[in-house]
Amino acid sequence: MQIEEVPRTLNGKKVEVPIKRILMGADPGDALSAASLKNPDAIKFFVDYRAKVALEPAGAPG
Repeated sequence: MQIEEVPRTLNGKKVEVPIKRILMGADPGDALSAASLKNPDAIKFFVDYRAKVALEPAGAPG
């Protein structure tokens, strides 16, 4: 899967654990603070992807 941009902290580190939590169904506001990101719009892809996957029937190809 290709993404447009990797979410990064203000220090330039990749945001991995909060993204994993979002993909597992956590609320984005609980998983991380957008104010701590250099590129907060980059998490939109993961939030949208999670919403799409949650709507697909179990066993359906993603």
